[in-house]
Amino acid sequence: MLLLVVLAACDTPASSPAANAVLINTGATQDSIVYSFAYVGCNRVDQFSSDNPSTINKPIFDKICADVMQQPQRPNLFFFLGDLVLGEKDTKMLNTELQAWVNYYQKSAIAKAGIEMVAVPGNHEMLHHHNPERPLNGATEVWLKYMSPFMPAIRDTVPGDSAYLNKMTFAFKRGQLGFIVMNTDTYNEGPGGTDGTEGKIAQDWVFAKIADYCADTSRKVFVFSHKPAYASGSFQFGHSGFPLSATFFNTLTQHQGVALLSAHVHNYQRAQPSGSGPYQIIAGNGGSPPDNSYVSRFFYGYSIINIYKSGKIVQIARGLKQENDQTMVTMDSTVLSRTPNANPYR
Repeated sequence: MLLLVVLAACDTPASSPAANAVLINTGATQDSIVYSFAYVGCNRVDQFSSDNPSTINKPIFDKICADVMQQPQRPNLFFFLGDLVLGEKDTKMLNTELQAWVNYYQKSAIAKAGIEMVAVPGNHEMLHHHNPERPLNGATEVWLKYMSPFMPAIRDTVPGDSAYLNKMTFAFKRGQLGFIVMNTDTYNEGPGGTDGTEGKIAQDWVFAKIADYCADTSRKVFVFSHKPAYASGSFQFGHSGFPLSATFFNTLTQHQGVALLSAHVHNYQRAQPSGSGPYQIIAGNGGSPPDNSYVSRFFYGYSIINIYKSGKIVQIARGLKQENDQTMVTMDSTVLSRTPNANPYR
């Protein structure tokens, strides 16, 4: 017997992209996937050219799209976790690159298949080169001009005087799943209109939303960001993360969220910062050059999380063993248990 299950927020019309239908074989004894989403960040190349104004690493992007389409359970959502383009110069260049990115994406297999894309800004979209990097005035407006279609139509947003600058921080639900998107480089100014600082988040709203979504203990809550809170064995408070990284993760742990899913660091990592409880997973291996310290164990790819009927949550990292390979394989797979993971990633 086949049962048609519709996963949607209670206030989401059934005709919207949020209403994702999944077939479940109720007669089967084995567990089955009821919802799936993919995520990755950092696909941009290191140089702008007139031949590739999008600055997309097109060969890797195309291989990711092809692999997504070949999955037995096609993802309902695809989160792109920032550094879509090279940026980090001025709003004119950012405008050119994002426009070209959208044009290229709309021709992709996942766009044509109707998989819902959710775009998250990274430092290469929000900042400009400086020492340290600084917020780019006008980047918010350029991002919203091109990327607003990749934000769910029905979503919770930051209210008040800072609402406009915080438009790229939002939250939404799909059935018993909660998704919180956090901009880790929100625009801000210093005294007298001087450049502000990188790593600013809408902490009060984000922390309250984690508590709100997790109050329903049957809801599985995921947070998405460009910059991670935890990488390479420690919390990151500077350019590799954000100043409130440890406080953020304490909040996620306190309310029993599932994971923070990030990019920024150009590799794949999976860890439980507290030894148990929530995960920090980094999928910054989407096409940008690998960080030098991780070349020996680097692979290009992306990640998928599958939610099963039983409530089991499975993380899968798909990737290329060699950059010139044409097909991806599973490079990591584990159940995201709240207890210490029995299969730690090294």
